[in-house]
Amino acid sequence: METLWTCREKRFDREFVLQEISREPWSLDLAPKALRSDHELVLAAVSGKGSALQFAAEDLRSDRCIVLAAVGQDGSALQFAAEELRCDPEVVLAAMARHRCAFQFAAEKLRRDPEFVLAALHQDGSVLQFAPSSLRANVDFVLAAVNQDAASMRYAASELRRHKGFMLEAVRRKGAALQFATPDLRGDREIALVAASQDPSSLRFASEALRDEPRFALVAMHKSVSCLHHISDAFKCNRNHMLVAVNINGRALQFAAADLQRDRELVLRALTQNGSAMEFADASLRSDKGFMHAAMSICGSALKFAAEELRRDRQVALAAVCQDPAAGYFVHPELKRDRQFMVAVAALSPAAQPLDWMSEELKQDLALRSFLETIGQQLGGLPSQQHLVDEQVALARQEHEQQEQHEQQQQHQQEQQQQQQQQQLPQLQLQPQPHRRRTYQSEQQYVGPHSVQERRQTSSPEAQSVPLQQLRLLEPVPRRRHRSGTAAPAA
Repeated sequence: METLWTCREKRFDREFVLQEISREPWSLDLAPKALRSDHELVLAAVSGKGSALQFAAEDLRSDRCIVLAAVGQDGSALQFAAEELRCDPEVVLAAMARHRCAFQFAAEKLRRDPEFVLAALHQDGSVLQFAPSSLRANVDFVLAAVNQDAASMRYAASELRRHKGFMLEAVRRKGAALQFATPDLRGDREIALVAASQDPSSLRFASEALRDEPRFALVAMHKSVSCLHHISDAFKCNRNHMLVAVNINGRALQFAAADLQRDRELVLRALTQNGSAMEFADASLRSDKGFMHAAMSICGSALKFAAEELRRDRQVALAAVCQDPAAGYFVHPELKRDRQFMVAVAALSPAAQPLDWMSEELKQDLALRSFLETIGQQLGGLPSQQHLVDEQVALARQEHEQQEQHEQQQQHQQEQQQQQQQQQLPQLQLQPQPHRRRTYQSEQQYVGPHSVQERRQTSSPEAQSVPLQQLRLLEPVPRRRHRSGTAAPAA
């Protein structure tokens, strides 16, 4: 096969050189200087291999069309472009789109232009390493870089990486920026939690002392259960800690120690919170009939993760379907072909709709199909016990609200009536009532003084000297006569 290497005499043959460049763009290096100034030949070469721009003539390396074709194929070809094109923002951004480090080949004038640097940072955060030190200490520029790439935080000025307020904002945008914070900030609880909420995997960059703290682990769990993957093993081996964890999120069971995944109480608690937690239980529990029967009463869909022999067990499968009708899809294929099992399911749990998931063989059984449809219509038309309870609760709540409204209306009416009565009452002036005379009965009956002032006067020595005859005597009370005419005896 003839090439420019073997047929040196054909180097001046334009058609032959163009054919070779189309096959191997680097062949432009062997072409004579006259052909390396040929626009068509150079364009064909850089379109196939952008770095072939280095073999083009000087005047073509300043050709905008050829340089754009070169950097479009390989962004690093920008280093071979003329100075005026390395100052062109459009050309440099086109090169950066193909090669992330192409910014370093831009002209010094362009690399110091804040407006262009900011636009470049929005495209590639790693540009920050080639930016001037003044821009690497600028909050807006560094945050723009972090938005695009968290790893660009390593190029930020040290005074920013040890500033708590700045690092809080940085990890709020990209949690992985935590790895470039100073050691004291990587041990800061607030910063670590914000980072974990944005990216749970960033918790691996928190300090070891913080990841060993149980309270911090539980708080981080509320952000994402996958945070437990980066928590210390001491927490995962502690039964009390894991009991709290599975109460928060049942899928935390996947991070528990192997012996805790065999703990019956722990697994049942996790199952109560999230039925899919059965996936992480130990195989010995998932093949235990007694345990799985109890688990099916909590979450029937956990049948999906039961051992194969238990998925074909009638009692376990029936308990699962009665608790969750959707569990029928996880029943073993043998039971899906079992006629008696389907009849039992239809009788005990009409909502299970066995016609949807039973085998194709049974679906062809017209008698069974008719029976199941009849059972579904009869039992499905009746309200379930839970539905009746819900209706009763709703009626009781409605009656209670109506009674409260009625009482409030009555109270409001009474208050209005009282206000109206108070407005209608005349303004009466109360006058002091004279005291009644006290009547004393003894051998001689008399009436005492009318007031306290008179009583004081009578108790004085002058009043005591007044003869008793001067006091007003009471008239004798006439005797009451009986109807017979005889006088009644005196009392």
